Amino acid sequence: MFSNILVPFDGSSTAENALHVAIGLADRKATKLTLLYILNEYAAIGEMQMASPSLYLTHMEGLRRHGNEVLEEARIIAASAGIEARVILCETRVRRAADAICEEAAKGYDAVIMGTHGRRGLQKLMLGSDAERVSRACTIPVLLVPQVSTPYAIDSPFESMAQHLEAARIRARIPDDAPRVLPKPRMKGGMPLLSALKLRRSVRTFQSRPLQPQILSDLLWAAFGINRPGDNRTAPYWRHVKVIEIYVTTAEGTWVYEPARHRLLPCSTEDLRDRTGTQDFVDLAPVNLVYVAHGERMTNLSMQDQRIYAGVDAAFIGQNVYLFCASEGLACVFRGALDPVMLARTLNLPEGQFVTFAQTVGFAPM
Repeated sequence: MFSNILVPFDGSSTAENALHVAIGLADRKATKLTLLYILNEYAAIGEMQMASPSLYLTHMEGLRRHGNEVLEEARIIAASAGIEARVILCETRVRRAADAICEEAAKGYDAVIMGTHGRRGLQKLMLGSDAERVSRACTIPVLLVPQVSTPYAIDSPFESMAQHLEAARIRARIPDDAPRVLPKPRMKGGMPLLSALKLRRSVRTFQSRPLQPQILSDLLWAAFGINRPGDNRTAPYWRHVKVIEIYVTTAEGTWVYEPARHRLLPCSTEDLRDRTGTQDFVDLAPVNLVYVAHGERMTNLSMQDQRIYAGVDAAFIGQNVYLFCASEGLACVFRGALDPVMLARTLNLPEGQFVTFAQTVGFAPM
């Protein structure tokens, strides 16, 4: 068991695989985990070429902000597994990323766990070829994690490592009743509205690739998050009464989105995706949102009117999701093809609450 692990992290799927390996090998109480992001200033200078000093400073600040966002995403992944991680953003001017990693690794760590391939470009830590350099130059054990299709299924030639990486074991480290903390949502940027409207469409075929925590966070905030003081939301709602709650179903379980604290409250540890609709794609796509209405809050309305107004509120939220997905290059479809009574029982909804619609979100086939 390692007691002090260094994980170079650039936000790529391979780096996330390495992080899950580190979590699987760590002891929640005894292991120290450090997440390292490398910002190569020399590479930034080269790509900015003849930019003015003021533009270069603005650019560097953007890179720092991106690095901190990536580290926060990784810290939250570790925290959801019960491990408090330390984060370091290291700026280098002439050194390669590998040299900076080895220098940090010499400060009392007993293992480096990193991906074999990373992201490249202005805003990304350059791993990849640096991984082999670290494995040769580092004076402590280095575990290189290969690039695979999903962050939970690590394909390794080492049987002992495969045992550590079993998805059930990693997920079992998260208490069943623990809320899932989401990264802080990004409330700026994205595609211009008219461009998003032009791209908005329904898609009914999906990849199984999971959404990254930051994307899920941004998606839920865009859907029905708090966008101004007074618990006011990104979507309108009936008579200023919030009757819709969003249930989030994934392969890892089902949660209820809590906008006030921007987190997910556990509902079930089962994979309930196949029960959220009658289409064959619902159990393949990474996320199905289920829009549940609190009929008990809609006083003095008949059941028929409750369903009409709740359906309108769900549709407002669904359109937010459509526009977010268009802006982020995601696929989605708003669905009424489901069994609301069966799904209400599956979700253990109390009397007065009912299912309105569902919405599937994921990546379109390549």
